[in-house]
Amino acid sequence: MKKLLMVLSFSLVLIGCSNSETAALEEQIEELKEENEELRSELASKEEEAEASIKSDVEEVKEEEVAEKVEEEDTNDTLQFGKQYIVEGFAEFTIDEFEFVDEILPPNTSSVYSYYELNNSNNIYLLLTGEIKNLSTGTIDTGNFSNDFSGTAFYKNDFTYDNVRFGSPTTSDSNFHNDRIDPLEDRLFYIYVEVPKEVSDNIRDVEMEIEINRETFYIQFD
Repeated sequence: MKKLLMVLSFSLVLIGCSNSETAALEEQIEELKEENEELRSELASKEEEAEASIKSDVEEVKEEEVAEKVEEEDTNDTLQFGKQYIVEGFAEFTIDEFEFVDEILPPNTSSVYSYYELNNSNNIYLLLTGEIKNLSTGTIDTGNFSNDFSGTAFYKNDFTYDNVRFGSPTTSDSNFHNDRIDPLEDRLFYIYVEVPKEVSDNIRDVEMEIEINRETFYIQFD
């Protein structure tokens, strides 16, 4: 009888030990689950931070590319209509607008006047108008024989027109004979070139390069 009790008692001790170990294991499992969830949450947070950082870097690169493009355009001196440009120590000018015309008229047509007509009836004038001011201490000449003003027009990158002309009449002039500008004097500013009429229907395919006192400007049309 005593032996039986001892066996039962020993069995109960073994069962008690087994249940205790199981509980400990279950507790460890729960702890591991919690740690796993914390790691998952931390990983997700880091991924979100990484994505946000990458997005920020991409946007920053795009902004830098835009800034570089704008700077490159400024460096290339692509002329903007209505904006004032300065050729240091020589002149300041603006080009305000352009149009296609069959003849170049002087500012004053109230009485007798002279004008430029087309050399070819299949052509048309591309005329740009604005203002110019002499910043030098001597007179400057925008006339056809001036070495300080020159230009070339391009159509579809295939056709070239070197006959770009310049003029600087006063508001009262009825002709184009007066192209000499005195120091600090303001004048109207004409740039014109004779081109085929087809060009007027495809203005976006036209570009112009003008040189004023050895400084080059590029003109594009919309």
